[in-house]
Formats: sequence, structure tokens, C-alpha cells
Amino acid sequence: MAKAVASMSPEMRKHRYLTAAGFVIAQYLRKNFAAQRLQNFLEAYRDPSGGMSYQYSTSVTMMGETIFLLRRSPGFTEFCRRLKSRDLRAAFLEALAARLFMQGGCIIHARPESMNKGEDFDFSVVRGGEEINVEVTSLTSPVFAESTLVNTLARKKGQLPSDKPAIIVCMYPAAWFADDPTAALYVVANRFFGKSRRINAIVFLAEHWLSDEALLNGGLIVSRQEFFNGNPRHPADLTFLRQELPPVPTSVEQLLINAVPVQQESEFYRWVDACLA
Repeated sequence: MAKAVASMSPEMRKHRYLTAAGFVIAQYLRKNFAAQRLQNFLEAYRDPSGGMSYQYSTSVTMMGETIFLLRRSPGFTEFCRRLKSRDLRAAFLEALAARLFMQGGCIIHARPESMNKGEDFDFSVVRGGEEINVEVTSLTSPVFAESTLVNTLARKKGQLPSDKPAIIVCMYPAAWFADDPTAALYVVANRFFGKSRRINAIVFLAEHWLSDEALLNGGLIVSRQEFFNGNPRHPADLTFLRQELPPVPTSVEQLLINAVPVQQESEFYRWVDACLA
């Protein structure tokens, strides 16, 4: 794979990270990123003229980077199986959530679905000898409804065992909130924790796409907010989740500025640059 990256043509090097991400997807999923399943997953991001929009290239690059970063995890083979055989968006969200925990210093484990209630969670993480089970979900309803979100969390709780610490990761549409969602999500989390001690924390994620028509460019930021149960059944050290995150950028210019140090810290981007040096 490194040889393929190093052999990029001058034209391909103009889009080096996108191209390298395509090589990663081909290597581990045995799929070209133009394959039909990826096409279906990314169809909403296609440029109306049939070209490749910034949303399309950003999504492919993020997928390739995530697969690359997880490649040494014990659960990597299972994540690849899901990406190859299941609904691609749902499987990718699970991989993206696992990447979040890996970046917090966790070892990621995953196994095939058991189809048994209380045992059918998405993956587990180990940090400092402590095992935590994780369930991932996403909502697509166009309008925020507190009861819908609480009910979804309650259903997902049932897929997690009651004998270990547990976390639910929930992706919601950024369009739900025109302003800061903290207050609304706080109410949901408190209402949920008031009825359940099984879940130690909820991690809410949202995709924020920014575009600049004048620059013909744009990008993606995934925001994150964590809420912790004050009285969990099985206490756990979750300090790795308590990170001070920068505010969501409001312009493409700021997004691109913020992306520089993030890319410099990513093993994927460093690997691509080293291959082409």
C-alpha cells in the first residue's frame, strides 16, 4: 500500500490524501471507493454536475483515515466485516466512534452480532485494565423531539449488559438546533439517567458541513458533547472523555486553519506525507 502511495502520478498528488484513502479502502475492504456500495453511501454528496464535490472527497478521506487508524486494533477485522457486508453508513459510524475511543487511549475490541438482548452491543474498549461496553446509534428525523431521543436511548440501553460500565454514542442531525444544543441535550441526558444506572455516559455527535461558494470549497467538523451519570451502577474512570474541545468553526476559512494541527497529529496524514517525501 505504501508503494502505491509513493507511486502516485503528479495529477494524483494534487489530491494525495483522497487518493491514499482510496488505496486504504481498496486494501482492507477490497473495494475501490468508486464501487457501488460506496457510491450508494456517498450519493448525497455527489456534485449535481456529476463531479466530485468537497463533501464526497471529505467523506472518502475520513473513511480511509478511520480504517487506517483502526488497523492495529484487536477489533479491526470485525469492523472491516461490517463495512463490507452491512449498511455502510451505520457501520462507518461505529468505526468512527471506535476511533474516538482509540484516540482516548483505549484498546478496541469487537465481535459479530449475538442477536441476544443485553449482549448485542457494538464494541468494547479497555483502558487501564477497565472494560467498557459501547453501543452506537444515529437519528435521522428532521426535527428534534425530546421524547424520541429519550426513547431511542432507552432502546439502546437494552442492548448493553448490566454487569459492566457502558456508554451510548448517539449521532443526531446538526439541523436540529439553530443555536447551542447543550441545554436541550442536558435535559435529555438527565431525564434518561434519572431512570437508568446502567449507562455511565452519553456521547452526542453531530456532523456540521461548512461551505464557501466563492472558494468552491468546504469541509466537515464532527462536534461532540458528553454527559455523565452521577450515580452509575458500575463506576468507571471516564476522564479520557472529558476533553476541552474548541468551538465549532463558523466559516470554511476557520475550519481549514483548525484542520492543520489536527492533520499534523494524525498518523494517516503523516504516513501519506512520508510516503511521498
